[in-house]
This record gives sequence, structure tokens and C-alpha cells, in this order.
Amino acid sequence: MRNITRLLTGIAFTLLLFGCQKNSSPVNYDLIPICQDDLYGYISPKGDWVIKPKYAYVSAFVDGLAFAKKESDGLYGFIDTDGKWVIKPKYKYATFFTDGIAFVVDDNNTIIAIDKKDKELFKLKKAKTVINYDSNGQAWFRNNDGLWGTVDKKGEIVIKPKYEKIIEVNNGFAIVKKNDSYRVINDRDEIVYKTKNGSISGLSEGIFWVKKSDDKHVAMNTEGNELFSVRADGIYGFRNGTAIIYRDSKYGLIDKEGEIIIRPKYSDMTIFSNTNDDLVFAQEEDDGYGLINRDGDWVIKPKYDQAYPFMKNGLAMVVVDDLIGFINRDGEYAIKPKFEFTYSTLDAMASLIYDLYLIMCRVDESSVYNYEEASEAAEEEATSEDDYYWVDSVAVAEVAAAELWDAPEVEASRRGGSLEAW
Repeated sequence: MRNITRLLTGIAFTLLLFGCQKNSSPVNYDLIPICQDDLYGYISPKGDWVIKPKYAYVSAFVDGLAFAKKESDGLYGFIDTDGKWVIKPKYKYATFFTDGIAFVVDDNNTIIAIDKKDKELFKLKKAKTVINYDSNGQAWFRNNDGLWGTVDKKGEIVIKPKYEKIIEVNNGFAIVKKNDSYRVINDRDEIVYKTKNGSISGLSEGIFWVKKSDDKHVAMNTEGNELFSVRADGIYGFRNGTAIIYRDSKYGLIDKEGEIIIRPKYSDMTIFSNTNDDLVFAQEEDDGYGLINRDGDWVIKPKYDQAYPFMKNGLAMVVVDDLIGFINRDGEYAIKPKFEFTYSTLDAMASLIYDLYLIMCRVDESSVYNYEEASEAAEEEATSEDDYYWVDSVAVAEVAAAELWDAPEVEASRRGGSLEAW
């Protein structure tokens, strides 16, 4: 099994998560999506089935509802916390509800904004891709010409479609690409920073990274001011005041002052959770994952095949012998490993693990991603292990991913979980 926990966000199914956090999260942590015998349901933090497995796929509950895929016809609808259909399954794809609005794709490949009573609010007739609403009340969409812009909650254009790529979205700011120039903009389409000679990534907690050279990254704030620089081969966005750095094939931690908290010495590392604790999972060579504190001391010795950050319900998902279990911060099993691990389960869990709920929905079926096929194709295309790597639990190589996604260009990035494929 390749290392997969270092990458931070994203759903490679038909949807893609972007970074967005609010002071009060709309994510429900009392219902955990789980797969059993190829069907999905929900368990409680104690491991009891709350909604028994009967769906072909489910999401986390966000803003009170979850989107679910009906087994018989593969169509999406929305369910409540009792597992009852609130909006009947009739859509090809769907996003989360945020602030009472979700986007769906109908039989005519039209993207529609709906409310929780399934009332149509407006259509995005010329849109091929959409991301549900950010905390600023704007939603990014891609038109038929492949250009990105935003609409407000009435469907009115705020930022005219003109950007070739949307890289990351976070709390009213976005990393975009136009005319071979990467830039950070705010929700008024004002440029915070732009560069032609480097790349931008890791937009979170009011800070983003500018890659000046192969091993030099500069931290900038969203006012466009330079904070400090660090030597690293790769670097992630900040999470609870710390960011993971990658140097000489090892991972460590840096704080917002540019000070190295843990020198790069681990072969893999997860991010800190959103719970303001001091625990993070790490791996030394092939010894499995254990739990360390911010001083780099082992709290729990390595023993898990895979491990993910603690959720706001106090639990962390771990994988042992391809079975999912959940531990508390003392390392005790709250739920012993007994549920089947699948990458689609990881997708469904992503909102709980990372408290993220911006999600991408595409009209065309080329966005449907086959994990096993992608992984095999990536390995076949790669001439060495360094030619491909794990992005959101999927091994991708540029050629293989481009063929599978029907995308003209794919750049998979280790730099904070962004996936530049659009």
C-alpha cells in the first residue's frame, strides 16, 4: 500500500473537495458513512448502525442532508438523518447543500440550483462544472469555453468567466490561472498576488505559498505581504497554525513564524486536525503509522497500516488489515477494525476528516473516476515510482489521468492537496 495520508483534500469520484471552513461547521459528525458488502450506510461514534447499508454511495451529512446514490438506477437524491429520501433520486450528480442551496445535474446535462424542497432556483445553462457556495456566498462555475467565473445565490454573475483554471478556493479567496499566470484573487476579483515564474498553492488560514524555485517556498498572507521563506521540496497549507513540509523525501512541521517544529524525518505524516489538539499521525519507513505530539515524541507507537486526522467527534479513522476502525486520543479503540476499507469510503469520510465541504460537480461522465483502473494505468505509464504519486488516495500519472478524465492537462500536486486538472 502506498502512502496516502499526506494529501489533504479532494474527492476523485465525480466530485472534488476544496478548502472551506466556517466558525460553525455544517458537517454532522454523529453519522459516519461506512461501506459494507458494496452498500453504504451510517454508523454512530459507538459503531452502531444508525442507517443500515442500502445505498450505492453516500456523502457525509452537510447542512442537515446528505446526497445518496440509489442502487437500482445510479441516480442521486438527498436523504435526512433517518435515511428517508427528502429529495427523490432523479439527478445524475449533486453537490452538498450549503446555506440551503445545492447544485444538481438533470437528464439534459443542465446544472440546476435547488433548495431543500427540490424547488428550482435557477439554471446554469452554459456551465459544465460547478462548485457549491463558499462562505462568501459565491459559487465557482466553468462555462462551455472552459473558463471559470462565479455566481451569487440568485444566479447572477459576480466574476465573469475568464480564468483557465481554478486551483483552490478558501473563505472568499481563490487561486486561479490566466494567461500562464497564477494569481490569488478575492471575491471582488481583485488581485492579491500573481506570478509568472512560479506556482501558488496551500491557500488556508489567510496564508498561501509561492514556489520561487525547486526548493524555495515563500509564505504570503492574503493582503499580499511576504511573511518568510523556507527551503523545502514541497509544502502544504496551514492547519491549526502548522504546515507539513517535505524535504529530502521526509516530512516535518513548520509554524506560522517560519520555525521548524519537527524537522523532516518521517516518511509520511498527516495534518493536524481541526480540534486544536497536539496529536498527528506519522510513519517511519515502513513501520506503519503511530501518533506523535508537536515535539515529535511517540504517544502511540507505529502499528496502523493507515491513519487519518482526528475528527471533531474525537475519533480518528485507522486501517488495519484493510479493515476500518476508530480510536480515541488515548489510542483506545472506540470502534474495533471491522468495516471494509474502500477508497470511496475515504471519499465519503473526507468531509468529516478535514471539515471541508466545497465540492465539485461535472456535467460530463468523463469525470467518473475508476480507482483501480487509474492506479493500474498510472503504474504502467510510470517509468519509476517517482513518476507518479498518490493524490486523494488515487495513484495518477499525467498521461494516465488525462486519458481517464478526458482532460487536456492534469497536474497532480503534493502541495496542499490541490489537484490542477480543470
